[in-house]
Amino acid sequence: MLEQSQIETITPKLIGIQVLAAALTMGGVMFPAVIASITDWQELEGPVKLLSTIAAATSIIVFGMAFVAPSIFPKTPTRLKPSDDPSRQKGLIEIAQLLFNQQLARYALLEAGTFINAVALMLEPRWINIAGIGFGLLLMLLSFPLKFRTLPTVESRFEEWTGGP
Repeated sequence: MLEQSQIETITPKLIGIQVLAAALTMGGVMFPAVIASITDWQELEGPVKLLSTIAAATSIIVFGMAFVAPSIFPKTPTRLKPSDDPSRQKGLIEIAQLLFNQQLARYALLEAGTFINAVALMLEPRWINIAGIGFGLLLMLLSFPLKFRTLPTVESRFEEWTGGP
């Protein structure tokens, strides 16, 4: 279990993760909103065209990558050993930074999938692109790094790094 002083040490990193996630989510909302305001909705009906199909398929792949790609990042410090850091503060901060990097990769990919559908919506207004935008935003909201999710993750990685509680 992390002590209160350790939680206070990593709180700025966790707030940074939340600010980044909120900013990328807002980008994922604002860009499609602008596109929706300039789209000719008369073309919405009709068969799904090639560009819309490609955008939807690509976004499905990108959304999947958003949950696979962050796993390539190390979960614990690789260069810093617990014996090199008696206070364990540097290791804890590095673990929080690694989590920050994972969230950055995840949100960048989720936003990319959302933007792909927004651009396709601008060029070929189809319902499949609206669904892709909505699904991307839903994934962003569901994976938002709330404190009750991020602290246990940091704690378990810290215990893994130090070899125990």
